Amino acid sequence: VSSDERDISVSQFTQKWRKLMGEVVGVESLTYSATMGPGDRVALEVELGHTDIPTLEAAAADFGRELEKFSSVRDVDDGFEEGKPQLNMTLKPAARGQGLTVSDIGKQIRSAFYGAEALRQQRGRDEVKVMVRRPLSERTSEYDVENMLIRTDGGGEIPLHEAVEMHRDHAYTSIKRIDGRRILAVNCGIEPIEDTQLIKQAVYTGSTDKDGNHKPAILEELKKKYPGLTVEEGGPGRDFNESMATLKTGFIFAVLVIYAMLAVPFKSYFQPLIVMISIPFGIIGAAIGHILMGYTMGMTSMFGIIALAGVVVNDSLVLVDYANNLRREGASAVEAAVQAGTRRFRPIILTSLTTFIGLAPMIFETSVQAKFLVPMGLSLGYGILFSTLVALILVPCLYIMIEHAKETVSRWFRGDSAEEYYATIDGPRMTENESHLG
Repeated sequence: VSSDERDISVSQFTQKWRKLMGEVVGVESLTYSATMGPGDRVALEVELGHTDIPTLEAAAADFGRELEKFSSVRDVDDGFEEGKPQLNMTLKPAARGQGLTVSDIGKQIRSAFYGAEALRQQRGRDEVKVMVRRPLSERTSEYDVENMLIRTDGGGEIPLHEAVEMHRDHAYTSIKRIDGRRILAVNCGIEPIEDTQLIKQAVYTGSTDKDGNHKPAILEELKKKYPGLTVEEGGPGRDFNESMATLKTGFIFAVLVIYAMLAVPFKSYFQPLIVMISIPFGIIGAAIGHILMGYTMGMTSMFGIIALAGVVVNDSLVLVDYANNLRREGASAVEAAVQAGTRRFRPIILTSLTTFIGLAPMIFETSVQAKFLVPMGLSLGYGILFSTLVALILVPCLYIMIEHAKETVSRWFRGDSAEEYYATIDGPRMTENESHLG
């Protein structure tokens, strides 16, 4: 059945599957995941670090248990998995006194149980290795390891249990380091995904219970319990923060370029700011659009907002440019702002509406393939609509304020009286040199 015709989503299917399976005894890790297109089951990942490995493992286990207390959290992985059992050996002083090293003992144990290469023979096109090792009856148990004899440099022999200190342990299936630090990455999935922000708040900054009492952040309590523990956000959260930092730099650069391109033709430092006032209000409109359509702002939303910065200035640019033309023809600041808003109203409205209608198929598309582009369309479409209202109401007001401020500065330079100043605002236009003071 086509995805837009199904009465159940992959997320709901996964939840039902998990519920029917229940707890599976003896399983190291069991994960149920459902994604639409590119993505990962991990919604939250925290990287814990500590110089003491047992302390790090205990902290990761405690943090995993805290995450499991949330009803929305699924498939918690504390980052630690015990591998195969192994025997760790530490060299004793008696072995060192006879000239033995860790490498010598390791090679002899390997040769006894795995084999040492005695020779190689050529058989046709194949090369055959001949390995020499102890008989099968002498390499089947741990007892055979403990009681094997180790040869010394002087030609003597010493039992292995007298040469090394042995203790049982497990081999790590994987060892993860970041910047040389040993870390354990604790991660989990969250369903519904809308609860991600609430859980992150409880983990990093603390939360408030139903009685209004503030609960401290889980990680802060963990740091108090395990001194020396380091905490960093990892996984998709870290990737998102790094991407946002890059986009922030690009956005600032784009805004500066837009300002420079507007300042040159306007010959003014302040009028470009009037035009660019639409940018922050366009971002507000993009956020409102996401709320109305039930979407959360993600990376594609940020792409749309950056593109929005270059589009929303068009309406304000048309108004300010037309008002400047009227000022040069002799109109006062108020008259220029009113006439610009009146005469440019229809083209501004039509431009914004046609842009929104052009984006509407993307915004209201319900197919799975288009889900990833919808947030970008929301940022552009609703941002343009909201900024249009700002351009028609706020921009003329700011234009009048800036023009009056310029007139005030001009009067100070000329030494005009108050009557002459108000006459200048209401009647005659400024000279060419005075209009450039802004």
